[in-house]
Amino acid sequence: VFLAGGFETTATSLAFLLYELAKNQEEQEKVYKELKRIQRLKEELAYEDIQELKRLDMVISECLRMYPPLVLFTTRVCTQDITLMGEFFPARVNVLVPTWNIHHDPELWPEPSQFNPERFGEGEAKHLHHPAAYLPFGLGPRECIGRRFALLELKIAVCKILAKYRIVPCSETEDPVKLVVPSVVMNPAQGIKLRFKYR
Repeated sequence: VFLAGGFETTATSLAFLLYELAKNQEEQEKVYKELKRIQRLKEELAYEDIQELKRLDMVISECLRMYPPLVLFTTRVCTQDITLMGEFFPARVNVLVPTWNIHHDPELWPEPSQFNPERFGEGEAKHLHHPAAYLPFGLGPRECIGRRFALLELKIAVCKILAKYRIVPCSETEDPVKLVVPSVVMNPAQGIKLRFKYR
């Protein structure tokens, strides 16, 4: 379950991440420079080194906000009758948490369709958000158990790719990318086509 449950979501997240880095060359360059600064000191990156890549963290967080892998999967069951914000929910009713809508709510995320990693910078507004304003892995005791593994996988993949290639859009790159949810994982409707150039 761990590998099967985490493969498609991580692969899709990596595709969206590379797509945004290709469209946002300045961000790609910032991540690349951060990576190179650490690589100058070491031949191989260790776990601790990867955790030091703060710009990469910000870029991944923003990408997962814009393209949450599971948009229709987070559900909870009410354990008792409750009224929240004027809405009554009886006990034992299933409540679907609309991750996409939360991540694209302009009251929570100004200009939600803009790729802006600064939202996740030190001291930025993320600290002012309600904890449930950002849910790419769910929240609380039922948060995705593969969260740390998935983030590490994404970071390693991006580091390996950016160390050798500059990612750029090509003539077949859609902008904006069309999205579909064929199962529980959101995907690009036609895939994502990019060009990789040797550095």
